[in-house]
Amino acid sequence: MADIKVSGKMLVKTLKKSFKDSFGSTLRVYNGNKNADDTDTLASIRKDGTSGGELEVSGKMLVGNFEKKMLDNYGIRVQVATPDDSKLSDNEITLTKSGQEEASAPVAKKVVKKVAAKTATKTVKKVKEVPKTGIISKVLGFFK
Repeated sequence: MADIKVSGKMLVKTLKKSFKDSFGSTLRVYNGNKNADDTDTLASIRKDGTSGGELEVSGKMLVGNFEKKMLDNYGIRVQVATPDDSKLSDNEITLTKSGQEEASAPVAKKVVKKVAAKTATKTVKKVKEVPKTGIISKVLGFFK
């Protein structure tokens, strides 16, 4: 994995691509609270009072340290995410290691769907168990 050099002249999309190519993980770049436009330069979204300049980023750097250096040097908030951009990387791992993280488990979605289906089935059974007297029998009869 190669090191990258960050400078104010760099476009957001160039930084993201260089980061992905070098470390394998995804870089989220923000302009304030919104995602930065890929066509912006880092200097154009840099906050006042920050030095800018050039920053050398090594794969041995911790995720948290990289995010802090980007904020300190450029006033730009960044977040390192997994290669598939499904979750944020842990701040205590290296940038190289962040590119080797596995994606979020799709199994979790299946479990949620199964639980929701069981809950819905139980609810329908309880409604059917209600005594069919008066207005309830008319309503239930309407839906048959």
